[in-house]
Amino acid sequence: MKTIIAGINAKYIHTALAARGLAAYAAQRGIDGVRAMEFTINQHPDAILRALYAERADCYLFSCYIWNWELVCRLVRDLCTLCPRAAIYLGGPQVSFHVGELLSSLPGVDGILRGEGEEPLYRLLRALRSGGDLSSVPSLTFRREGEVCETPLCAPVEMRELPFCYPDLDGLRHQIVYYESSRGCPFQCTYCLSSLERRVRRKPLELVLPELGRFLAAGVRQVKFCDRTFNCDREHCMAIWRYLMERDNGFTNFHFEITAELLGEEELGLLGRARPGLFQFEIGVQSVNPDTLRAIRRGADLSHLREVMSRLRENGNIHLHLDLIAGLPLEDYQSFARSFDSVFAMGPDQLQLGFLKVLPGSRMERDAPRYGIVSRACPPYEVLFTDHLSADELFTLKGVEEMVESYYNSGAFAHTLRFLLEGRGAFDTFHALRRFLEEGGWMGESLSRTTLYDWLYAFGTQRCGADGPLLGELILLDICLEGKPKKLPACLAGRDQTKWYRPIRTFYEEPHNRGRYLPDYEGEDPAVLRRITHLEVFSFDLLSPGRERTGCALLFDYRKPKAHRAVKVPLE
Repeated sequence: MKTIIAGINAKYIHTALAARGLAAYAAQRGIDGVRAMEFTINQHPDAILRALYAERADCYLFSCYIWNWELVCRLVRDLCTLCPRAAIYLGGPQVSFHVGELLSSLPGVDGILRGEGEEPLYRLLRALRSGGDLSSVPSLTFRREGEVCETPLCAPVEMRELPFCYPDLDGLRHQIVYYESSRGCPFQCTYCLSSLERRVRRKPLELVLPELGRFLAAGVRQVKFCDRTFNCDREHCMAIWRYLMERDNGFTNFHFEITAELLGEEELGLLGRARPGLFQFEIGVQSVNPDTLRAIRRGADLSHLREVMSRLRENGNIHLHLDLIAGLPLEDYQSFARSFDSVFAMGPDQLQLGFLKVLPGSRMERDAPRYGIVSRACPPYEVLFTDHLSADELFTLKGVEEMVESYYNSGAFAHTLRFLLEGRGAFDTFHALRRFLEEGGWMGESLSRTTLYDWLYAFGTQRCGADGPLLGELILLDICLEGKPKKLPACLAGRDQTKWYRPIRTFYEEPHNRGRYLPDYEGEDPAVLRRITHLEVFSFDLLSPGRERTGCALLFDYRKPKAHRAVKVPLE
């Protein structure tokens, strides 16, 4: 019996952990003929349908999430017509609640597996192959003689029973590999489905560590832990961090979702010794409004969070990603602006401005009427308005989000933004920037990096009263930090460096300069060095706190991390 488990990812660089895990578990339990197939939502539906149809499988199972649900529904309807004898089942968080309604809306689907799927899928495939009674399959909602039947939920599988689902890592070196060392969450955040299972189950470290070692040996690009609160067990997380630091391959990055308030002195001391780029933390702040935090059952020690963030930022070796959610209960526009400014002041590398999703089955779905929260009826179930935040205000926040993504999270405007934000509120500045671009005729269009620099220059000089020459130099600094300049924005069109051509050439030809400032390129030809590095002369001393108009020459070495890429050099 041939079975296909289809995982449809949001991007090509992602991997479908659920589809791979289900197939591996079935194989481990002796079920043959089960294979995971991966696609993305960006592929043409016909191409996916053709690939699935070509398999002529006896059974198809789709892993369903908010990002792929509409595509899955389309594929299922067509596949039912093309393969009328094939059994079709669904599973995943998108279909684990309100299951009877879903099954009624998709007449071609034979059943839905609710909750965790490893053991239920194994039992389902065993029943289908033997002709057994489907009522013996746990966590299954199915049709029998026109009636919708539902079996009790399966007991959670022990994490030690889950197999490693990446047997061949050679083809995944440039993709994000998802991994879980635990399931469940000890917290009760009402917007999150993980809060429904408060018991946390962990995979034994004697299994976890060797599996992580396989990722390191293969040199994959990034491993993203799916653990909902990775550091809720101190010994578990510390053992993993120590192992990864001891066996660091100098390339692979590991992403964790953590609660920063749980970090103590020992954890911070250990993390301070990690290689820059080894770890990446996502920290959900969501709001700083105490009434909102109570409403969503989220405890928070904001003073300790600020202290921890200060320590992590001081070390400067971990990429920090902080999350905010707009549309939460009891948070109005002004309150959200305060939350934004408070989180922005913590100095994250990225600030994710998200919007509340009222997920089916979550406590938030139950609580929504109490707070006047109205959301989209279809995935991603995003909030439209609340009793405290109007639709107009939410759409305004969408515009602010675009500015944060384009200008802050990209990291390509750091020095320019820092200058424009001096003495100004972050939220008000991003809001004013959004208004400025909207008035200028741009909102929702895709702009080139050079055009974004031009808009920022215009905003700074026309709305912020910024010094034009200094602002232009800061923009050039940001451009040079990103890479060797090729095409400059229009705001720098009048810049003339002709008089510096000969001194720059002389700098590279001088052996003393190469030995002192470019020791990693020993023996390299000066002409080659000029191509792979960059030397730019600025009218201001941009790396000094006062940015004095004394001028300076900066050498950019693109083999170094961005934070250490520019160094002052003498130029006569």
